[in-house]
Amino acid sequence: MNIMLLLNQFKNFSLTAGKKLIEIAFIILLKLHISCFKKTNLKNINKIAIPLFAGIGDAIILTTFLQNLKTIFPQAQVWIFELPRTKNILRDTYPEFQFRTIDNIQSLKKFKGEFNLFIAPSRKMSHYMAALFLKPAYFIGYNYSLKIRKKESHVLRYNRLAAHLGLEQLGRPALALAKYAIEKAHLHLQPVFDQNPTIIIGLIVGGRWPSKTYPQLYFNELVEKLSGKYKSAVFILLGSDFDAGENIAKIHQRAYNYAGQYSIQETMGFIAHTDIIIGPDGGLLNVAMGMHKQIIGLFGSVDPQMIVPENYLQDILFIKQCPFQPCYNENHEPLCRMDRPYCIEIPVATIFNKFEEICDRSFLHQRSSN
Repeated sequence: MNIMLLLNQFKNFSLTAGKKLIEIAFIILLKLHISCFKKTNLKNINKIAIPLFAGIGDAIILTTFLQNLKTIFPQAQVWIFELPRTKNILRDTYPEFQFRTIDNIQSLKKFKGEFNLFIAPSRKMSHYMAALFLKPAYFIGYNYSLKIRKKESHVLRYNRLAAHLGLEQLGRPALALAKYAIEKAHLHLQPVFDQNPTIIIGLIVGGRWPSKTYPQLYFNELVEKLSGKYKSAVFILLGSDFDAGENIAKIHQRAYNYAGQYSIQETMGFIAHTDIIIGPDGGLLNVAMGMHKQIIGLFGSVDPQMIVPENYLQDILFIKQCPFQPCYNENHEPLCRMDRPYCIEIPVATIFNKFEEICDRSFLHQRSSN
């Protein structure tokens, strides 16, 4: 084996081990400074802080939880702390909350002691640091990378948060959209409904991490292949890449571009109207699972066994040979040390075969044959 490759692997292992040790130290500090609890008196909670530092994936997790915060804490103020690059992700969705954009994590020091409750993902050291700077009375961390219990997805992990607050009676979690959001999405989708589709197929284009996106050329081929057999199917392009969605929609008559133009809440409304979602690992795929939709998940750099619920694993396509997870620098900008933009080069024929398999064993079978 190449000696430089060995050295790089050792360097990466050392960095990972070092980060884990620092992470453990932060956890110990949190236990010393912050009260841990299983259940608490909800009446004592009147001011809640939630960080939004990572992007759409965390926004989706928070959206699932935030939908219930007003019911759980009717008297509490909810503050969302954003960084400049995550600004405006959720502002349109939750205008009733307070939003504060901070320059960096250290800026939280001026809010020390102001909050009763801090709710945050615990997968990055920045979230541990934020909790230490704020020093709230209570802290709930939900970790979805170090230890996954029962292979829950990001969205479905909401149930564990609710249980911490003594709300086990909420039952099986699911993303619940307001009626107006569904109706508004229906209005936007009117051109789609005018086609009288028997199946509405959602395709997720783009994404923050280049290694976790599916190539546009492959999507073009997939739409061509599916529309050739399922004549009355209609495709809606969702996600962050407007240009990719527009290019696909221009080529295919029954494809409509809704990518890169709408808020998260509106996009969730579009997903609610689909019959099946096809796309790479990411926030929108988690939304689809949270809505209990049929999916075909495309995974390359992240092992689906770590984050996908067991009942969805059969509908995941995974390229096991991809040797790395998405990389990022101190500013969390995506990098790829392998100089390889795509890690999800799953053959179109494989996705097509999976689609047919799902049709055969689901309610789509009857509709696809019309």
